[in-house]
Amino acid sequence: MKPTPKEIINEWFERVWKVREKSAIDTLMADDAVAHLAGGAQVCGIAQFSNVHDMFFGAFPGLSVRMLRSVGDDTQACLHGEVSATHKNDFFGITATHKRVTFSGMSFVTVRDGKITEGWDCWEP
Repeated sequence: MKPTPKEIINEWFERVWKVREKSAIDTLMADDAVAHLAGGAQVCGIAQFSNVHDMFFGAFPGLSVRMLRSVGDDTQACLHGEVSATHKNDFFGITATHKRVTFSGMSFVTVRDGKITEGWDCWEP
């Protein structure tokens, strides 16, 4: 039995963001997936997303993620969570502040054949 979109998004946040298991990106994301980030940026495919993942953990090396709730249906899911981290290195043109930040946000995904095919992120510190 295939995992539901809700199970996929929960596994994504657990493995990719909480445990930092970068190989889970290949397992859970479709090759041609598109991620729509806050501010209008788009990331296309596994390689580009892996680069963003590296940049994120480079800027926020002590990042911790708390998954608050998730919902889903047959093809889509949404997760609401909270992130805490210290901004230690520059990120997307924002100079490191070396301050602790905590913010919440949501990710909404479409899932096909057990893989995320498209996602919309709204996480704003």
